[in-house]
Amino acid sequence: MDAALKALIVSCDTGSPPLLNGRVFPAYSPQAPTLAQIVYRLVTGPRDYTQDGPDGVTTFRYQLDIYALENEDTEAVRDMLIAGMSGQLAGTYAGVRIQAAFLDNDQLFGVPDLDTPGPRQFRRVLDWLVTAEHG
Repeated sequence: MDAALKALIVSCDTGSPPLLNGRVFPAYSPQAPTLAQIVYRLVTGPRDYTQDGPDGVTTFRYQLDIYALENEDTEAVRDMLIAGMSGQLAGTYAGVRIQAAFLDNDQLFGVPDLDTPGPRQFRRVLDWLVTAEHG
């Protein structure tokens, strides 16, 4: 599912120039990253069962952390994701059929301490509910 989510995110970045240019990473950011970027994590992926076994559909909760040097850039990436993913129906990404994706939460975390040396980074956290079919 992680590869499918990454493929879905990358498919949204169609601008010229692209906002992310493929900078979408699972769990951790690389050292000395180029910004803007997204780091994504699976939060929950509960499986439901029927009397016949797994029902074949799961709604996963993913956290997407957007990092950028300017808050406006975190907003631009968020807006790009909403336009490309929210309500996304019936697409196949990395071999996984995604039925729907919805933004559930949007938070901007505090501006880093202005007395700290080095460039400031802004972090926007998005929680997405992504419903996908599985075997």
